[in-house]
Amino acid sequence: MLEWRKIVEKVFSFGIYMEQRSFIARFRKLQARYIETPLRMASFFVKLWESVFEPGTTPQLVIATHASFVALLLTLMWLIYATHGNIHFYVLFGISLLLWITVIWFISELSLVKLKDNDELDKVANEKNETEATNDTDNKQESGNTTGSSRSVQTHSRSRKA
Repeated sequence: MLEWRKIVEKVFSFGIYMEQRSFIARFRKLQARYIETPLRMASFFVKLWESVFEPGTTPQLVIATHASFVALLLTLMWLIYATHGNIHFYVLFGISLLLWITVIWFISELSLVKLKDNDELDKVANEKNETEATNDTDNKQESGNTTGSSRSVQTHSRSRKA
């Protein structure tokens, strides 16, 4: 009789354990749905804001661009329906559709080009300034040797004008 009680207690405690596990699993699903989804949306908007300060396009920027154009075209389609086919909305719809196609083309071309970030641009500018400085010093040394002949040419050309 004592053994049956132990068996029943173990089965009952195992049942409680399984209920707890299923409760935890359901809680994690709810957590993923109602807590992590807004966090993903918040991280999308944060990444979208940060993409403004980065060269090139980011996936968040492309998604936001396409969503904006879809919303614009749906609004114009509704306005075409609501105004019983006003020609102005047809023209605006065509213009916005062509603009969207142009933006898609520009994004694809921009993805093919390797853009430089600010550090690389500063490095190139510093190298350019250094080469100009060395060229200026070389030109000054060379012009020091030929100064007399260039002045005579200049005075000669001035005398012709006068």
